[in-house]
Amino acid sequence: FSVYVMVHYEAKKHNIVGEKYPHSAMHIFKTEWFYTLPLIVITILMLMGYSPAYSAILGTVTCIVISWFRKDTRIDLKGFVEASRAGTENSLKIGATVGVIGIIIGVYSLVYMRHGAETRRYWVHLALFTLSMLGTVVAGDLITFYIFWELTTVTSFLLIGFNREKAESRFAAWQALLITAAGSLAMVAGLTLLPVVTGTYEMLPMVAMGNAVREHDLYLVLLGLILAGAFTKSCQFPVHFWLPGAMVAPSPISAFLHSATM
Repeated sequence: FSVYVMVHYEAKKHNIVGEKYPHSAMHIFKTEWFYTLPLIVITILMLMGYSPAYSAILGTVTCIVISWFRKDTRIDLKGFVEASRAGTENSLKIGATVGVIGIIIGVYSLVYMRHGAETRRYWVHLALFTLSMLGTVVAGDLITFYIFWELTTVTSFLLIGFNREKAESRFAAWQALLITAAGSLAMVAGLTLLPVVTGTYEMLPMVAMGNAVREHDLYLVLLGLILAGAFTKSCQFPVHFWLPGAMVAPSPISAFLHSATM
């Protein structure tokens, strides 16, 4: 979440507002790579056995300190508030939503898993799922988007099957994996054809070419293939039945999966 607040601030500071911004949110991550340090620090500390709360605090402090010592990205409270209120791209706003829901699920998990087994595996899988969702919404090109899209499939499988000693958990995990992977195969076919129509893999230029895409002979084929992937992932009829089965997972995971599909 701190990463997203800082990206908002960075975009606002350089007067990058609205949908006319020529670069994607992923471009900001590539040029201002240190914003990813909290994710790296949090993951390393959790793998070393530190508590998620301690890891999150250290990760956030790391990013703020590094930003402060860089004069061109020095952060102040007013900039935080203005950037968060104004926002930039829709992808950043959705990413901030992911962060807020992630915080709520994280607090819930601290209580729910306090006496649970294999908590380290739980937190690593939860962090990877969150990262996959963030990567999906900030991706600036189709290749990056699809990589993170499939990572959400894999991490969903790991989370739903968290209680791997139970047969119903294993069945629900495989059911979700097979259904969403089948939809993803349809989606990758659509994503492969889309650059043939537009001549680019970058998303923002594609948005600008919306009318040309809709008038193309392959439009209905593209639409059907991409919607097939979206429908299976978001549990739309008639492939909605995998999500109720996913409730065999621990309650915070079920809550996160339901919020992700919405």
